[in-house]
Amino acid sequence: MPLVQRAPGHVAPTMSLPPRRYGRVCVEPNWRPWQGRRKVLELAFREALHLRHNYVGTEHILLALLEPEDGAGVLTGLGMDKATCEAHIGSAVAAVLAAHEEKSP
Repeated sequence: MPLVQRAPGHVAPTMSLPPRRYGRVCVEPNWRPWQGRRKVLELAFREALHLRHNYVGTEHILLALLEPEDGAGVLTGLGMDKATCEAHIGSAVAAVLAAHEEKSP
């Protein structure tokens, strides 16, 4: 089962860059794409603790990115929700752990 299920006729959201000025992209002086990075890392750490994992991986960052969206973000617009992602991640991690336990004596 794919992680993202798209409805028929679903159009993915697009993002555009600011207009060009003098051959360079004009960016607002107060625009900082990295502003929320610390918060996302904190939320990723909390997600790892919540799932009782002893590491922070990309799955925790994905869940952390879904947290502040409240149903109105880009990932939610792609059809992803936190509960479904959490269930898929849990089953994937369990499958990897089970395969690892079978290999070890």
